[in-house]
Amino acid sequence: MHIIFHLCLIVTLLATSIDCQGARGGGSRGGSSIRTGSRGSSYRTSGGSSCTGDGCTKSGVIIGSIFGGVFGLLAIVFGGMYCYRQWKGQPLRSNPAFVTQPTSNTNETYSQGYFETGIWSSRYCQNNSWHGPHQLYLSFSDTMSRVDGEGTDDIGAFTIDGIFCRQTQKLALTKIYKQGTGNMAENFGHKVTIQLIWNSNQNVFEGKWFIHTTKYRGEDKFELKYHQTTEKSWEMTKY
Repeated sequence: MHIIFHLCLIVTLLATSIDCQGARGGGSRGGSSIRTGSRGSSYRTSGGSSCTGDGCTKSGVIIGSIFGGVFGLLAIVFGGMYCYRQWKGQPLRSNPAFVTQPTSNTNETYSQGYFETGIWSSRYCQNNSWHGPHQLYLSFSDTMSRVDGEGTDDIGAFTIDGIFCRQTQKLALTKIYKQGTGNMAENFGHKVTIQLIWNSNQNVFEGKWFIHTTKYRGEDKFELKYHQTTEKSWEMTKY
């Protein structure tokens, strides 16, 4: 923002200086002038060249407009970059608004692995690399349309709180990391928003994860798939 302010100040000063020079008219310091002789004949006296009259004013306006256009373009570019950084890592819709928005999947039939309580396998993409799969336990409540769970990945241990909608076949989760577990350099007890939609062809939930904190802002792909394991084996994996 400081760069944009300085550019604005420079352009304003240049445009003002050019416009003032054109508005002087005059030409008292030199330039050619026409004088009338005693018999009515005229003759021209020459000196140094000088910009006078409306022509110079128009030139100042044109140059000022050019500088203004350049500044406007730079303001749009830097403004867009600033806004992108401020909003990066934030989903376009809240979790409740996301799961209730209708999609083309609404009329698809039920398939295995679709809102099933049990062990799930997840993976996420970050920095052009996939991480996982990681196992987690999810419990779905049809009466409240809510889901909760817990698990561990390469960042640390976490709990899950979320909502789902069978009609739209969407799932929205909030992953909350337990600070002091896993990777101490990357786990600072932050929240991750995950918004997914069911892909019946692959039997997997697909979507994106979002992180928007003071330390990190980002978003990328996320996948969640039902994993066929018993509760006993889950307890063994969990600990």
